[in-house]
Amino acid sequence: MKPIHKPNTRSNLLFAITLCISSAHGLCAVVSQNQALNFGSIVPRMGNCEMDPTNGNIIIGNDICLASSNRGHYQLVDAANVRFRIRLNSAVDDNYAINFEQKFMLQNNYGTQISGIAGVAEELITGSDGIIDIYVGGLLNINQTLPNNTNINVSFNIEYEER
Repeated sequence: MKPIHKPNTRSNLLFAITLCISSAHGLCAVVSQNQALNFGSIVPRMGNCEMDPTNGNIIIGNDICLASSNRGHYQLVDAANVRFRIRLNSAVDDNYAINFEQKFMLQNNYGTQISGIAGVAEELITGSDGIIDIYVGGLLNINQTLPNNTNINVSFNIEYEER
């Protein structure tokens, strides 16, 4: 089970072009993946598990999500001290009746940390290095028994807007 950030190339590219044209500082904001989100091995039965976005630990459902897990780590990069509104939307895999409700943490190098949940936008400025770190965990709901040896990918977008 490896839910990952999988950008929609066309819409992200168009958005980046819009940022370049409208940006007062002449830079384009970019989101990159440093570490893919991974819930580890999943027991093929109904249930849920929750990953803490601050450290990647499974805090609920460690009888469903086994072995090693990794929180997702993404970075939004732009000029220093630019305010962004960031939102992650919950994701659904209709083939296997799975949904993923993200919980995330935004952090800059000034030490500011903001926690967020799927569907709710949060605002933070880039640090003096021009970076906002985005750490992703959340609640994985498995609503049916899964076939053995099945890889499931649940994609989500990181939406961002300069404020």
